[in-house]
Amino acid sequence: MKKRVVRLNEKDIEKLVGKIMNENLPRRERERHANQFAKAAFEPYDREREIMNAFGPYRDDVPANVISYLRKNPRNFLKRLTAFYGMDKMLDFIGYQEPEIGEGYDDEMGDDTCNECGSMY
Repeated sequence: MKKRVVRLNEKDIEKLVGKIMNENLPRRERERHANQFAKAAFEPYDREREIMNAFGPYRDDVPANVISYLRKNPRNFLKRLTAFYGMDKMLDFIGYQEPEIGEGYDDEMGDDTCNECGSMY
């Protein structure tokens, strides 16, 4: 059996890669990538609208591809923010407060009996 040699130039490879990339994306995503997230043609998903609102008065200045990235990769973004600011500062930003334990906590929880039925647990 004779082996067949296939020669591809750079343009052919680019076409093949583009074709493969487009096959794996949903139609709306393909259209977004085709226009390179042009601001005029950008129709945000509901979640992207919420993300855009997080930028306040600068919502129209944030590039569409950044909004899409934040929608797709929230964990990566939050990890990077936490690495930059630290967990303590992040918790301060969102207003988290540790629950306070009351003075009578030890007295109430000192024994292992159920207050309702009196049995040990």
